[in-house]
Amino acid sequence: YESALEDHSVNQLEASYEVGCNQDGMISVFRSAVSTSSTGERYVTHYAETFATKNGGLLIADDFFTVDQQAYTDVLVSAVTSQIEAMDQKDALFDSGWETTVRKAFDKDQFYLQADPDGMRFVVFYQEGELGEDAPYSFALPASDLEAIF
Repeated sequence: YESALEDHSVNQLEASYEVGCNQDGMISVFRSAVSTSSTGERYVTHYAETFATKNGGLLIADDFFTVDQQAYTDVLVSAVTSQIEAMDQKDALFDSGWETTVRKAFDKDQFYLQADPDGMRFVVFYQEGELGEDAPYSFALPASDLEAIF
């Protein structure tokens, strides 16, 4: 950040966070960093971490699923695809070819947990603009829908 400021490539950097879950021995945090360049261009990067509160250890996607990475990736990508297909304005929100991009841009480390009165949600997120300029970038998947692999 400091070198970016010295190079005048970043004028401003803002960060925010949201605690998605703080229960069941876990804390899950979703963070965003927004940088504004000297030309006024805005860049947003999202991050998330989930920790075990007992020992502070970082929990990764593999820790939550009972199947291998390829199997849970297939299930998660399919669930995200189903959510998008159910959207009324999907053609206006998502770039053409989004079906391929949902799979190609999927990153097993881009997730966090979200506590919900109806149960836990496993939230898969993409970076802003990856699926379309105005497209939503996060998809909350009810853990109950993932019971076979969760």
